Amino acid sequence: MLHRIHLRNLSIFALPLAAACGADLSEDDADDIASSVAALTAQSGGEAEGFSDLAQLTRGIRPAGMNGRPGRFAGRRGELEYLYSAQCQDETGAAQAECNADSDRAEISVSRSGTWNNPRHTVSMNRGAEWVLEDIQSGTAHLTGTGTVSFDHEFAALRRQATRSYHLEASGVYDVQVDVGTRRPVGGTIVYTVHAERHRDTQGRDLEATHDATVEVTFGADGVATIQIDGTYEYEVTLADGTVRQGSGTKSRTITR
Repeated sequence: MLHRIHLRNLSIFALPLAAACGADLSEDDADDIASSVAALTAQSGGEAEGFSDLAQLTRGIRPAGMNGRPGRFAGRRGELEYLYSAQCQDETGAAQAECNADSDRAEISVSRSGTWNNPRHTVSMNRGAEWVLEDIQSGTAHLTGTGTVSFDHEFAALRRQATRSYHLEASGVYDVQVDVGTRRPVGGTIVYTVHAERHRDTQGRDLEATHDATVEVTFGADGVATIQIDGTYEYEVTLADGTVRQGSGTKSRTITR
């Protein structure tokens, strides 16, 4: 059985409201949102992969699967299409014709769209972001900016035999530290404003309920991030594979993926 979660690019939320709109999240709904945010932030197709690509392209290195020139790359990994463009400066603030090993600051536009799947999950996304990466030469770059995402996610129910279908929209505010050498996030946060629709089937029909939530993702230096939903539900995700498990906060729950 599969769940679908959709997130679409947004500037405002303009979706029809169901009777449950504004109601507190149930534990099962929080589980579903946490599972989708884990997929959104993980290495395969998620935020962590984007941070890794940026650590390369802002130094003039072509990320795997990308084509183009330093500072602007496009490519495809599986069914996901990527487009990155960056305008770089050196440590003196001077503009560079191309990003290279001397770059210290970059303004980056990000676009990714397409699908990926495994036996448990099917994801379809359309996302964009405007990021600034600074202090690259220090070895720990500081990433700030904003982004929006449309995210369709189908997956088997967690800890119960059920089929769920979600549509989510999210906008994110980024304040993240990225280790340039390992290309991994080692600190900082992304705060997502999420609007979720729960549907009765995987075709996105028969709206059951809607929920608005604030989701804060906090990155650790150990490859693990904490997901906190409305300051109440807490989870931990291993970025390498998106595995989600119980956190230490109020109403934390265990998820096996």
